[in-house]
Amino acid sequence: MTLGDAIAGLGDQTEFKVVKDFIKEQRDLCLVDFQDYTHVDNPQKLARLSGEIAGLTRIIESLENAETDTPSAI
Repeated sequence: MTLGDAIAGLGDQTEFKVVKDFIKEQRDLCLVDFQDYTHVDNPQKLARLSGEIAGLTRIIESLENAETDTPSAI
């Protein structure tokens, strides 16, 4: 089974949509944190925040790409 196969099975479930929305909201909150100097006032905080944004973005893109990929015929 591939990620695309799994997402195809989960795609219409309300719970899965809630999880995807939560991940997007968390990424958006991290992006807002860049506007607060207390979250980026030293290199470690900035690196942590940018790592969180990168990780959440990668998850979102992977889920979206898997949804648009058509499963290969067997």
